[in-house]
Amino acid sequence: MPQSCQPQILAAIQEVLKESSGLELAGADPTLTFLDLGFDSLSLPQVGIALKKKMGVKITFRQLLLEDCPTLDAFTNHLDGVLPADAFAPPPAVEAETPVVPAPTVLPPTPMAANGNGHNGNGHAHSNSQFIPMTATTPPSDAVQALVAQQLQR
Repeated sequence: MPQSCQPQILAAIQEVLKESSGLELAGADPTLTFLDLGFDSLSLPQVGIALKKKMGVKITFRQLLLEDCPTLDAFTNHLDGVLPADAFAPPPAVEAETPVVPAPTVLPPTPMAANGNGHNGNGHAHSNSQFIPMTATTPPSDAVQALVAQQLQR
């Protein structure tokens, strides 16, 4: 028997409800009705549309308010039964690419004046310090950006 995805489904429902209403429902009692949670006949159709976009399952106002799924618990159970088994499977691992780093550009040092005294003949002195090349930084690869984005979502 496949493992239930109910905790992930409940979290996704709560996220959609929060985005739709601004209400934080992470600690809400899942046995309360949507009406008891503060939703009404004007907000529930919008929630149904948002849930369809997020989860790909059509849910009607009548189901959310009156019939099959009037609570977070009932709705979570309903979605657990109708969503594909892999709907909340972890994403496939992303292989990290080895970033291509360009070789540093080294500029030749400024030549000393022919007389070797550190002057270039026009009254300006040359520095006798060693030249230290600067390397350009490269932006992170797509794989690194994807990994960071995935970590921030947790």
